[in-house]
Amino acid sequence: MSIRSLADNFLKKLEKPAHAFNIISISRSAILYNYSYFRKHYPHSQIWPVLKSNAYGHGLAPIVSILKSHNPSYLIVDSYYEALKVRQLCSTPILLIGSIPPQNFSQMKLDNITLCVQDNISLDLLISSKRSVTFHLKVNTGMNRQGIDPQDLTSTLAKIKDNPQIKMEGVFSHLADADNPQDKYSPQQIKLFSKIITQVNHSGLHPRYFHLAASYSASKINKPRINAIRLGLGLYGYSHPQLRPALTFTSTVVNRRIVQKGDTISYNRTFTAKTKTNVGLIPAGYFEGFDRRLSNRGVVKYRHRFYGVAGRICMNLTCIDFKNTVPKMFDSVEIISPNPIDKNSIKNIARLTDTISYEILIHLHSSIRRQVTD
Repeated sequence: MSIRSLADNFLKKLEKPAHAFNIISISRSAILYNYSYFRKHYPHSQIWPVLKSNAYGHGLAPIVSILKSHNPSYLIVDSYYEALKVRQLCSTPILLIGSIPPQNFSQMKLDNITLCVQDNISLDLLISSKRSVTFHLKVNTGMNRQGIDPQDLTSTLAKIKDNPQIKMEGVFSHLADADNPQDKYSPQQIKLFSKIITQVNHSGLHPRYFHLAASYSASKINKPRINAIRLGLGLYGYSHPQLRPALTFTSTVVNRRIVQKGDTISYNRTFTAKTKTNVGLIPAGYFEGFDRRLSNRGVVKYRHRFYGVAGRICMNLTCIDFKNTVPKMFDSVEIISPNPIDKNSIKNIARLTDTISYEILIHLHSSIRRQVTD
């Protein structure tokens, strides 16, 4: 770490944080419960937390602060930028699974960072960089998105054997339909991946890790040679009903007014008050991650009751129809609840907006303050 970074960190510790209207709270106990759940149920596999996309919207810094003392053998990120951010926070080994501009191979600081190679052109350029690198090789077992195709694997393995300065520590793939309750495709991919493991070992290469499972697919794989799980959505509590969602997103009432019957609210006048009503304003909009598709449909929770979004969600502001309730200025309002049965849980927001939990989570803007609780 540079002297400038050390000085900046020291000065930050001396600062008294200003109050924030919007706060994302991360439950330490929930994250650790979810991590321990997978470690307990899959004791023969390494559990590697996935921190890509700002730790699925939860924030890199808080998640690293929670996990680093538990010594996972890898933290997984998608980009070199994320890898450097994590490296500033801890010394845990990093698995960088995303694509890398080949021109960066010769410049990257790779101390305790393992790369992933997903195509032969990148492999050739990595070899030509003359660097000693540890990497995992991705193979295509049927998702047809990334990875070496099975018919090209023999020549790829020979190339790796001929270049001992690059160390293939792992081989991996990705399941295409694991989160589908009627999934019939994963068994085909698992079968093919098992054949690939045999082929790799017969080639004379013996990588330490073979990994295929992620959160949804961990229970579908019972192959001793597949010995690591990439724990993404499950770490944050959203892949299995036994898990505990870790994130709460709160905002603040910053204005209120009485709106008369027949008056309209927000852009394009899509909300018309049916009766005289109390309207509160919160300083969170689609920039912050309050999805615009929730306009006139979504809800927030205030003092244990749910109130609807009134009109269009704006860039940084949203109006709430509090009906007969007069909201107190600067009171907290819950935009996202950690309780799965609440109307404003991640699961129910995703259902209402016809999308997936991942999208709602990763769109929570990084500028919102994250804090670790309990």
